[in-house]
Amino acid sequence: MRIGIDIDNTITHTRELIYDYGVKFNEENNIPATCISDGYKIEDIFNWDDKLAAAFMDKYLINIYENVQPKTGALDVLSYLQRNHEVFLVTARNKYHPYIEQTTLKWLEKYEIQYDELIMNTTTNMHHCSKLDTCMEKKLDLMIEDHHDISLEISQQLPVIMFDYPYNAHVKAPNIFRVKNWLEAKTIIDKLAKTRSA
Repeated sequence: MRIGIDIDNTITHTRELIYDYGVKFNEENNIPATCISDGYKIEDIFNWDDKLAAAFMDKYLINIYENVQPKTGALDVLSYLQRNHEVFLVTARNKYHPYIEQTTLKWLEKYEIQYDELIMNTTTNMHHCSKLDTCMEKKLDLMIEDHHDISLEISQQLPVIMFDYPYNAHVKAPNIFRVKNWLEAKTIIDKLAKTRSA
């Protein structure tokens, strides 16, 4: 199969590290602790305005991408997928933001993650983009994702394995398979591959 895989919050523990750096950023700037939400956007998580969110990203985004840890089981399952399928990393990380592509490539090399192609965001939005066109253009059979809107959009055309987070808990669709870890994802991939080859 031709499998598309998002990077942040699917391969990595990005959300958890953003939270850690966000707490640090609040302390550095004497920002009172605020109610932390289960939202997706950093503005929602910390109740920041756009200006604060931009300042945080400018200061810490590269550090986050450099230091983020892979999820448990991710490296083993990705190695298995690369041996048995074609793997396309499809990320909303913006190709035109200074250093993001270079940092991403170095991180993938550090963890010896093998893939057939890395496809980055080339829109004017630095942190979000639709991935459906890429899925169709690359003739993907499956997408692995965490973002609620992206998962719903893609699921209208092909199956989506969605990593479970509070911000996507409301998403329910017949073509979306919710998982908590990479072993669960591998089980579903194997079933889908067997169905396609039958």
